[in-house]
Amino acid sequence: MTAERARAILAYLLICLMWSSSGLIVRSMSAADSWQINALRTGTAGVLLSLWLAFLHRGRLSARLRGVGPQALLAIFLSFAAGTNLFIYALKHTTVANTACLVATSPFWAMLLAWWRLGERPSRRTLLAACLALAGAATMVGQGLAVGGEGWRGDLAALCLAIAFAFQLVNLRAFRREELVPAFALAGLLTGGLLVLVRGGMAELPAADLGLGLLLGLVQMTVPTILMVWTARWLTAVEIALLSLLDTVLNPFWVFLFLGEAPSPLALLGGVVILTAVVLAVARRDG
Repeated sequence: MTAERARAILAYLLICLMWSSSGLIVRSMSAADSWQINALRTGTAGVLLSLWLAFLHRGRLSARLRGVGPQALLAIFLSFAAGTNLFIYALKHTTVANTACLVATSPFWAMLLAWWRLGERPSRRTLLAACLALAGAATMVGQGLAVGGEGWRGDLAALCLAIAFAFQLVNLRAFRREELVPAFALAGLLTGGLLVLVRGGMAELPAADLGLGLLLGLVQMTVPTILMVWTARWLTAVEIALLSLLDTVLNPFWVFLFLGEAPSPLALLGGVVILTAVVLAVARRDG
C-alpha cells in the first residue's frame, strides 16, 4: 500500500467520523424541521467553501474558477443538489430503516457506473466486500424494515439517493485533476438559498438550533467535501462508497454514547459485518 493511498484511507475515516455526528447534532435540535436543517447545513457549506476558495487562491481565484470545465461543474452540482434533497424527502416519506438499507446499495451503483464510465472493473474481492456491506446494513436495520405501503415514494427517493451518491463519487474520479470544490460551493449556495426561500422561518429558530445548524454545515459538509475531493485521487469510487458505510456504524454509536439509546444486538452484528467489508475492500488495491 502506497503512502498516498494510506493517507487517503485515513482521511476518509476522518470524513466518516465527521459525517457520523449528524444524528447526534440533529437529535439535539429542538425546533428546526428537516428542510430548515438542510437549508442551514447546505447554505453554511456553500459560504464556508467559498471563503476557503477565496483564502486558498486569493488573487488567482477568478482564473482558477474559469479553468473548471463546465461538464465537471454541472455533474457535481446536479449530484450534490439531488442527493441532499432526496435525503430529506426519503426521511419524510419512508422509514429510517428503509432509507439506510436502500442507501447501502450505493457501492453496487458505484461499481456499475465506474465500470461503464471509467473502466474500473471490480474484482471478486470488491464484489464480496459490497455484498457483505449490504448484508451488514440490512442486518442493522432489519427489525424496522418495512416494504411497500404508502412509503413507496420515500423508498424510491432513497434508491435515487444511492444512485446520486454513486454518481457523485464517479464524477470525483472522472474529474479528479480539476478544481471541483467550486462546484460544491455553488451547489451549497443555491440549494441553501432555495430552501430558505421556499421554507422560510429561519429567523424564528432558537439560537441553539441555528448554532447547531452551522456546526452541521462545517463538520458534515464543508471539511468532508474538501477531503473527499482529495481522496478521490487515490481511492476508487467503489472503495469510497464502501468506506462511507462506516457512517452507518458510527452514527448510532454516538447517539448511544451521549443520549443513551442502546443499539440492538442485530445492529451490533450488522456493524461488525460492515467493518469487515470495509477492511476487505481497502486492505490492498484490487488487481
